[in-house]
Amino acid sequence: MRITSLFHVLQEYYDSKHWYFDQIKAFNLNFPAIRQHAGQHGVARRLTAWLTGLLTALLVLTVAYAAADFDKLARSLTQRWGADSSARFQTWRQMIVADSNLPDADRLKRVNEFFNRQIRFGTDPDIWNSPDYWASPLETIGQSAGDCEDFVIAKYFTLQMMGVEPGRLRLTYVKAKIGGVNSTVTQAHMVLAYYAQPDAEPMVLDNLITDIRPASRRPDLLPVFSFNSDGIWVPGGAQPKSSVEKLSRWTDLVARMKAEGFDFYILRRRIYVPVKTTLAGGPVFDRTGTGGRLCSQPVHGTPVP
Repeated sequence: MRITSLFHVLQEYYDSKHWYFDQIKAFNLNFPAIRQHAGQHGVARRLTAWLTGLLTALLVLTVAYAAADFDKLARSLTQRWGADSSARFQTWRQMIVADSNLPDADRLKRVNEFFNRQIRFGTDPDIWNSPDYWASPLETIGQSAGDCEDFVIAKYFTLQMMGVEPGRLRLTYVKAKIGGVNSTVTQAHMVLAYYAQPDAEPMVLDNLITDIRPASRRPDLLPVFSFNSDGIWVPGGAQPKSSVEKLSRWTDLVARMKAEGFDFYILRRRIYVPVKTTLAGGPVFDRTGTGGRLCSQPVHGTPVP
């Protein structure tokens, strides 16, 4: 392969902010300058071999780390919930490994269907004997139950493990209209929003329905605020308004996940431009305020057909 072609390929992937090439950025490599230098001094073959070795090492280390994490997660699961939960865990693990190379739309569909079908809805007082508890994905799989927050948390981290850009995902608090879009009765709820592009209309993953719909087709949901590992957004904000560390339940969740074996997936960060829209581009989503007990019960009948 000509060195110029190789570097064009690398530059393209680098500019697309793929995680493995973010690692190269840590070394402050200037691809155009290196390409010019390589062409002038005839070191194409050696430089190609060096870069190939570097990328291979990154890939091998990543795969090995992921495999070791799954083993630790499996041990954590068995210690707390016994062998009965292992079949569900293995199905989850196989999905992550087998479907990681699919397009984002397919990965969203697989993950949404997996948790909506495998996990039953339950309230925190019933499941955890707590008024409000954010369960880790492993805890949700072990219990085979969770409230709306638990569904969203499990989908959020699972999609990251499958290679979806973290910056494209937001955990979003909403007020769900009970009884239809014209209802004035609302209940606090949480969904996962996915942005294919920074200015795109988000797709909504919801435990209430299996279909993944654009936000414009979910006028029954009124956003309050959203967050991910980069920070907390309010409706209309182009940048995070505050750090996610201000959410005490989030920091507690991260600490528990690290103890279970999720270090690699939480600490892995990718560069992605923060989205510039809220839950959707329509005025119906430009709302604030909250109220009601979160996920007190399934909101039957609220999704818009």
